[in-house]
Amino acid sequence: MEEEHLVPIETSDQAEKLLGDLEREWLSEERASEQNRTNPRLWKALMRMVSYKEFNTIGLLRFCCTIMLNLLPLLLWFFLKEITTALEISYKTTLPIVFGMIVNTIARSLCFNQAMFRSDIIAIRLRTAVIGLVYKKAR
Repeated sequence: MEEEHLVPIETSDQAEKLLGDLEREWLSEERASEQNRTNPRLWKALMRMVSYKEFNTIGLLRFCCTIMLNLLPLLLWFFLKEITTALEISYKTTLPIVFGMIVNTIARSLCFNQAMFRSDIIAIRLRTAVIGLVYKKAR
């Protein structure tokens, strides 16, 4: 396998850039801890490496997933109410409810998978930065 067979890595995901970002945030954390007379915390520097946009996106996806999860029993209740109270089953009323359950399940799966994917990407970035920092300090 040659280097041209590999997928190119975006500049924001390269280890050198991630290490530089972590070092910058760590120096900022050290300065802040000196002013506050506290010990510097690595987790604070790591948390500042993740943008608010990424936090908000994951939070919104998880919120949508929760809404979809709680909407499914309501749709099921409407469906069961419709088939038990009606004298004759009407496809005009039951079909939209069934379609809603299908769309709900697909949307919930997409939201959940996208949130987990974005969380994994953030975790990989942070892990890469910490490994680079440890490697640099060990050299």
